[in-house]
Amino acid sequence: MKLSDSVRALVQRISKIITALQLNEKINAFLIAFSYLYPIILIAISWKDIGDLDINNFAKPFLLSMLFGFVSLILQAMNWDIIVGNKYSNLTNNIEIYFKTLLMRRLPGGFWHWHGRVSLYNNAIEQKSNKIGKANTIEFLGLVLSGATTFLLVEHFYWGWVLFIFSYLVMFHLEREKFSNDVSKYLVPLILLFSYMICWFMGGLILDTLLTYISPTISITLLKSISFWVITGTVGTVFFFMPVTGIFRELTLTALLSPYLDFSKIILLSLLIRVILYLGDVSVSLIGLGIIAVNNKRSSRTG
Repeated sequence: MKLSDSVRALVQRISKIITALQLNEKINAFLIAFSYLYPIILIAISWKDIGDLDINNFAKPFLLSMLFGFVSLILQAMNWDIIVGNKYSNLTNNIEIYFKTLLMRRLPGGFWHWHGRVSLYNNAIEQKSNKIGKANTIEFLGLVLSGATTFLLVEHFYWGWVLFIFSYLVMFHLEREKFSNDVSKYLVPLILLFSYMICWFMGGLILDTLLTYISPTISITLLKSISFWVITGTVGTVFFFMPVTGIFRELTLTALLSPYLDFSKIILLSLLIRVILYLGDVSVSLIGLGIIAVNNKRSSRTG
């Protein structure tokens, strides 16, 4: 079986799961309602710890976390442009659509940003939905493979390089048709993997920064923070189509941190991560779309 057939089969399987969830109205309604209720539960459990937060001392870890998140989102946006390629759209359109659909990832059922991208490309240019569907799947595989590779490089260096080579070959096979230039054909998969690995590293820095703020004496190293972030983030990515993706991620984080932190502080940490990621998505989207709008306005004047 060719790898392209496997990718097509994966897309079809995900589509069937999404369709099944959509058709089961009772389960879907319950999961959506619970996904909205869950943050309220987090706040209630952590209310005392929230009240004890030193806002003045929180400014530095907050700004650092936002900066790390900003770098990660910019890299992911650039990777999206590379994955889509210039045969279907240009850099500005690709980045604009990425930012427009960024917040859709936070909606119950993370597949909405996939649907949003397909719709926007179909409205903007002549575009077949299966092309963007394949690009969505390549992005998904890139995130999962780079996450697993980052984790193994931290925990088992030798096996990490083995998985890196495998991941490179997978990405090379999926992207090779878009580039006629031999240098680009071999270099682009490498850029994608390294960029996504940097994104995972940025996430590890966010976790490490917040852990140090919540518990300055905690015995978790930066490398361990990266491992924990990659595990929780990969779980969230794999189950992105579920209305309660965030809960899967936070349950995993709770299990990993329970030997090191009290339950209430883990819940507080989860809440802070949610707020920072959401604010990061909003700010980066607005800044990015604002820059594009200004650039388009200048281009129309000069044109």
